[in-house]
Amino acid sequence: MHWNRGTKNSVAASLPVTRLANWLVCAAVVIGLAPIGRANTVEFATGPQNITVSSIVYPENASATFDITSTAITVQLLNLTVNPIDVNQAIGSLQFTITGGTLNPAIASYGFTTFGITAAPVAGSIISPAAATTAIWSANALSTTDFSLCVVCAGGGTTGLILGGPDGTDTYSAADGTLATGTSAQWIIGTDQTYTGTQAFAPFDTTPSWGMNFSTADPTSVVITNVIFGFGEGTSYGSGVIDVPVETPEPGSVILFGTGLGLLAIAAGARRLRRR
Repeated sequence: MHWNRGTKNSVAASLPVTRLANWLVCAAVVIGLAPIGRANTVEFATGPQNITVSSIVYPENASATFDITSTAITVQLLNLTVNPIDVNQAIGSLQFTITGGTLNPAIASYGFTTFGITAAPVAGSIISPAAATTAIWSANALSTTDFSLCVVCAGGGTTGLILGGPDGTDTYSAADGTLATGTSAQWIIGTDQTYTGTQAFAPFDTTPSWGMNFSTADPTSVVITNVIFGFGEGTSYGSGVIDVPVETPEPGSVILFGTGLGLLAIAAGARRLRRR
């Protein structure tokens, strides 16, 4: 065995490590660069953003997940803004473009929890969470490929908008009069969180979803684009909107791609050591 001058490491010993690193690089990069969104589940997320309504800035954070099969599309909507202040932070509509199949724009299934928020003088407490008994939201065709899922549709709306969760004391302590109305079943909870013990939402569904009949030969060929989240009660699908034209990469895919780049650097370093 030949030893490099001035070192106790053999050239031969580094070859298996280098080959393994090269193989891992190829696998990770190929998987990381694979097209995202041809799977049966695709997600669109706004991330933390602001909208401006009547010169007032409102923070927003929402996501929509489309679960696609050959017979149905189920849309799950989440509002990730905790302890909201105003109704303009509530999700009231979703618009989207879909190709690769035929969608029947009518609600075929649903599941969510409604509730209210107490009004002044003791505002912010959660009123009567309850499982949904009607779909409330509707699905509509805007064209042959464009659709809306909404409770705040073209004419606006004041009931059934989706809110984020309460503060750490199980109270909507920041809610103003547009949210704390004292009316039961006015809002839908949409946090996808698990609540426990005496928390108001503990036994209830916190992931609102609506299903529509759908037909396609291959669910993985379905493409969804041009997703528009509508917030607030205003006409034309809300008082403010956020566009998410392409789906959001899954965190795992982003991490995997980053891992591939890291392994590429390791392999390059191993080659340099071998040549010394």
